[in-house]
Amino acid sequence: MIKWSSYLSQERSFMIKVLLLASFILQIIGIVDCLKSNKPINEKIPWILVLFFLSYIGVACYYLIGKKS
Repeated sequence: MIKWSSYLSQERSFMIKVLLLASFILQIIGIVDCLKSNKPINEKIPWILVLFFLSYIGVACYYLIGKKS
């Protein structure tokens, strides 16, 4: 007999791991993109900090606001 509570907790654990991996990959892509941009270094450093500390929100802000300026 399957214990549904343990099955659901394993499924939830897997989803958390997938979301954390996606967050890490998006952060790395955003930071590399920021470093490759033609912006001066004094504009890059704040964006790198935002990308590093704010995860999904930082990536969204960078691509919506920072990439245009």
